[in-house]
Amino acid sequence: MLLIIQAILPVLVTAIIGYLLVKYKKYDFGLLNNLLIYIAIPALVLTSLLDQPIVLNEALRIWGAVLIITLGSALSAYLIFRAIKKKHSGLYLPIMFMNTINLPLPLALLFFGNEGLQIAVLFSVPSTILMFTIGLYIGAKKPLKEGLKEVLKLPLLYAVIIGLILNFANIQVSAYILEPIRFVSKMAIPMALLILGGTLATIKLKSISTVILASLIRFGAGFGLGLLAIKLLDLTGLHAAIVLLVSVMPAAVFSAVIADKYKNEESLVSSVVLLTTVLAIIVIPLILSYATSFVN
Repeated sequence: MLLIIQAILPVLVTAIIGYLLVKYKKYDFGLLNNLLIYIAIPALVLTSLLDQPIVLNEALRIWGAVLIITLGSALSAYLIFRAIKKKHSGLYLPIMFMNTINLPLPLALLFFGNEGLQIAVLFSVPSTILMFTIGLYIGAKKPLKEGLKEVLKLPLLYAVIIGLILNFANIQVSAYILEPIRFVSKMAIPMALLILGGTLATIKLKSISTVILASLIRFGAGFGLGLLAIKLLDLTGLHAAIVLLVSVMPAAVFSAVIADKYKNEESLVSSVVLLTTVLAIIVIPLILSYATSFVN
């Protein structure tokens, strides 16, 4: 456990620096956020997809796990809200969509190396697509077609397509091309953590009882569905460890962005993002100690 805490410490310190910069220096991470989304993350995704050969069957099972966890979380929330006779719409977003970039990518790299990072990237791709389609549909009540248009604007999508094609075709990319991209990719993880910390500095807790319930569903349903996906899809080793790790990540920051943009329970959604991220300080060391048992 001590080794896990020591490894997580750089992640926490970087996020805290981002928090302090926004809270006390009023630093605007707008430019940094664009650099992350349009340059750094696509570079990281592309290089990680090229680092290890990908087995198509294993990739499909990871994507199947994403569907089980995302849709299963929505169903769990629906049943619980119905049982307590509460109606929500925007609140489904932070329950369904976990953070698949800012936290799991650095954690996967720190604990499981480049192979673990590659699996975490494979997990993040369909999750991102679902957020920009189903997530927009739920948050904004807009057609799925409009969400797909948003997905097509993301360089991440094209980095994934190029990376998968080159990997499956076993095409070797020249070091003159790959190494500059790899150099740029190294700024993605610290940048993502700075932005995560900065985002939390702008959020205030509201309606604490509802927020606690939604947070418990995010972690509890995520954990249970992660184990279910591992069992149903016969995942083992590193694949099982990464799926379980990502399944209990805190709510995605972008769920708060969607809710705020379309004014759909934005205070509740932002509060769930904040609380789950704070609770992740306790949850992540526990889940890492369990997830590592799959690879030992």
